[in-house]
Amino acid sequence: MKAIGFYDSFLYLYGPKGDLIYEDDNSGGDSNARITNFTLPADGVYTVAAMPFNPGDIGAFELSF
Repeated sequence: MKAIGFYDSFLYLYGPKGDLIYEDDNSGGDSNARITNFTLPADGVYTVAAMPFNPGDIGAFELSF
């Protein structure tokens, strides 16, 4: 994920039951978050939450799969 208009993004990955199963801050380089090489532990619907690391920062996100 790439932050656009601000610096330093953060990703959270929530499992089918709503539990936080993974988070990342800087694995994407240049203070961008990235979740890669992660095997989902079970079938179901997962949620990815993207946000700036610093509360109050405003901008957009560019997600890629």
